[in-house]
Parts: sequence; C-alpha cells; structure tokens
Amino acid sequence: LSGQSLTVAWLRDARVRHCLTKWQDGHSYDLAFAFSSGVGPWLQVCNAHRKIIDLCDLDALKWRALAADGGPRAPIFALEARRLLPLEAALSEQADLCFLSTPQEAADLAAAARPKNLKVLTNGVPWQEFAELPPPSAAPAVVAFLGQMDYPPNILAAQHLAMAVMPQVWRKTPEARLRIIGRAPAAPVRRLAGARVAVTGAVDQVPAALADVRVFCAPLDRGRGIPNK
Repeated sequence: LSGQSLTVAWLRDARVRHCLTKWQDGHSYDLAFAFSSGVGPWLQVCNAHRKIIDLCDLDALKWRALAADGGPRAPIFALEARRLLPLEAALSEQADLCFLSTPQEAADLAAAARPKNLKVLTNGVPWQEFAELPPPSAAPAVVAFLGQMDYPPNILAAQHLAMAVMPQVWRKTPEARLRIIGRAPAAPVRRLAGARVAVTGAVDQVPAALADVRVFCAPLDRGRGIPNK
C-alpha cells in the first residue's frame, strides 16, 4: 500500500534495524555486504567505507517472466517487477561493487541502470563430491530431477516430467522410477508422488541423493539466473 516493493516490505524488520544500529554504535566498518535486492536497502543504514551488493539474479525480471505466464497472481507479479527494478538499479548505482550471476543478467542490468562497478560472479560446485559417485551405468533405472520445488518453473518442469515424459519411459522400461528432489515441494508436486514417483523434499546431501540415479533430467523451458541444470 505504501507503493514500495513487496519483497522489501516482507523483509523489513525493526529487530534487524535495531541490531544494525547497535552494532554500529561506536564502531567503524571497512565493508558492508548485502545479498539480494530484498536485503539491499539495509545497506542504506550501514556506515561502512565500502559497500557491496550481490544481486545474484535480477529478481524484478524474474517476477516479470512469471507474470507473463498468466494466472490469478500475474498482476501481483507484474506490479512487483515494476516496483523492484528501480530499486535494483539504484542499489547497483550506489554500491561500490555489484555482483550478478551471469553475463546475461549483467547485460540486462546495464540496459536499465548505470552501475558504478558491475562484475559477474558465478557460483561454485563441490565437484569432488560428485566425482566420487559411482558411474550412472551401474545405477538402477532411476530418473531424477532436482530443484527448489516451490519455484514455479521447477513445478512446471516436474509436472511435465512426471505426466508427459515418464509415461513414454515406462512403456519401454516399466521398472523405471522417478525421484523429484528438493526442498519445499508445493502441493502440485506432492500430488505427483505415487508407486513409481518419489517426492523427497529436502535432502541432507545432494550427491548422496544422486548416487543411485542413472539419468538426471531437467525439462525446463523458463527461468533466470544461473542455468545450473
């Protein structure tokens, strides 16, 4: 109702402001680092010689893409995209350094703002943990999909995999099983569970969850940020 971003309003908390104020009382800091645009506004109350904002993705464009899919929440997503993009632009212009996860994200931001210092910072993967897994050829007929399972593009991908792809697999390999791995599975994902489909929810170790998987499948046709899959 105030006309601000819903993301920022959701993360605003008087306890955080009190904590930051207390930490800064009588202290001088070399660096303030904020991760994501929702946390970015806290940089404005931090006294530090240098400030870094890691946007990771441009969330405004993510909301815009979700709005384009339609549905009852599309107007809310579109509104959030319009309100959040100016904030992300401002954060990149005010911070001494701004990180984004891919060259495409950086190009999109550069088209909407004049960042003071913009760099691409990709994420890392603990490759050694995956390199030690047994060869897929030795695994049973298990197909897996991995993701944050309340994220709309992942929900759509899981539904497509379970309802359109796997029936074709089962015609040739009836013993095949599908494993949908990832935290916070939304109701449409949970409903996919059955005799030949497992929805695990969060797992302690991703490599361990993939140790007996023969095929990793990622039927994604949308999404932003780092295309890990």
